[in-house]
Amino acid sequence: MNWYELQKRNAKVTGWVAVFILLLGFGTAGYELWKNQADLTRSILLATEFLVLSLILFATAWRFNQKAKWKENARTRQERVSFFCDDQELMLKKAAGIDLCYQYYTVDGIPLLTFAEERKPLNKTFDLLLNLGPFLNRSFSVKDSDGNVRLILRQRYGLNSPVDVFMPDGERLARYHMSLKKFQLVVENEGGATIAVAQSEFMSPTFTTCTSDGAPLFAVFKRGMPARNQEYFSSSDDLIHFTWQNQPDKRLYLQIIMVPALLKMMYWDHA
Repeated sequence: MNWYELQKRNAKVTGWVAVFILLLGFGTAGYELWKNQADLTRSILLATEFLVLSLILFATAWRFNQKAKWKENARTRQERVSFFCDDQELMLKKAAGIDLCYQYYTVDGIPLLTFAEERKPLNKTFDLLLNLGPFLNRSFSVKDSDGNVRLILRQRYGLNSPVDVFMPDGERLARYHMSLKKFQLVVENEGGATIAVAQSEFMSPTFTTCTSDGAPLFAVFKRGMPARNQEYFSSSDDLIHFTWQNQPDKRLYLQIIMVPALLKMMYWDHA
C-alpha cells in the first residue's frame, strides 16, 4: 500500500469512527433523557463530550485527506523535477544500511539525487573489520532519480586527502579540500582557482557556503527542518537552504551541489 492509499484509508476509517461516536453520543444522551428521566443539563453535557471527541476525529480525518492530496500533487510535480532543481530548500537524508549513501529530496518528498560510495569487496572488508575506509581509495557516484550517473567523485588514499569531481566522460569539474581544524571546505575549479568556500564555527550545527567573492550560495543546517511538510522528515535529516539571488549556471551547480553531502559525511557523520 503506497502513501496515497494509506492516507486515504486512514481518513475514511477515522471519519466513520467520528460519525459512530457522534451518533452514539446523541443516542446515549437521548436515551438517558427519555428512559431514565435524566436531567436535561446532564444530557446536554454528555452529548457535548461526544461531540467534541467526534470533532477532533473529523479534524484528524481532514488532515489525512490533506496529506493524501499533497502526495498526489507531488506525483504530478515529479515529472518536471530534474537534476537541476531550482527549489529554495532541499533535504539531505542518510539511507539505512551498511554502505554509505546520502539522498537529496525536495521538500515535497521527491527524490532528486543519490550520493553513494562504490566500494570494492576488499575495501569493504577492511572497513568493516578495521574501520580503515576513510584511509583507502574511495569512489562515489551521484545518480539522478532515474538512476543515471551524473557525477563521479574520487578520493585517493590518505588522511583527509582532496576529493575530485568528474563528469561521467572523465572531465574534471572541481576539487574539494577539507580542513578538519578549521571546519572548512574549499571548492576549486578545474584550473585550481577557488570558486566557493563552506565554513562553520566550532561546534556549530550550520555550514554557510559562499563564492570566492563572498556572494552567498547556500547554508546546510544539521537536523534542520523545512518551512513546510515537516512531518515527512525526521530529526536525523539535514536542511539545505539556498540563499543565492539567481541560480548559478549548470556548471557551477554541478561543481557545488555535492558540498552538503561531503560536509555531512566528513564533519557530522565522520564516515
